Amino acid sequence: MALFEGGSYEFAMRLYGSPTSPYTRKVRVLALELGLHLDLEWVNPLEDPPSLLAHAPLGRVPVLVTEEGPFFDSRVIADVLCAYTGAAPETPRERCLEALAEGVMDEALAMRMAEVRGQGNAPWLERGWSKIKRALASLESQLPTGFDRPAIGIACALAYVDFRLGARPWRDECPLLADWLKEASGRPSMKATEYGVT
Repeated sequence: MALFEGGSYEFAMRLYGSPTSPYTRKVRVLALELGLHLDLEWVNPLEDPPSLLAHAPLGRVPVLVTEEGPFFDSRVIADVLCAYTGAAPETPRERCLEALAEGVMDEALAMRMAEVRGQGNAPWLERGWSKIKRALASLESQLPTGFDRPAIGIACALAYVDFRLGARPWRDECPLLADWLKEASGRPSMKATEYGVT
């Protein structure tokens, strides 16, 4: 890659994101775990800020801007960060777990946006919660053994469910997952990126 030579890393990376975005947090946690520094620029994607739209036509966060151009979608950005550091690529099973975690984020975010728009009583919200519960039940049976990309996604997704949908309980049905999240949340990378904390 153009941004580093001979094992000496000289990064010029700017991350556009929101402190309450689970996708942004996932990228930040991964960067910290990989020992990378990202220059952060906080934006509110709901306001379509020009600085974000200049790099992301869809106006979504996170966006990673490097000398090689912008990269968006948290999974793509994760690929870029891992490529820069020479981390091993994910296996198909790991990518599946990462996609499951992203799906939980997607459903939780959709439910949150419905509340913001005054649609908190919409019948389809329960279908979204049912999807989340099925995903968590699946994760309960395949807990991460380390703190790799899928695990980071799972931790950020679960923490986002607590952050935005805290009135909806899930721990009683997934006690092993709840214990795992408690341990994962103690990692420095997770503590440094708590939702709403810049």
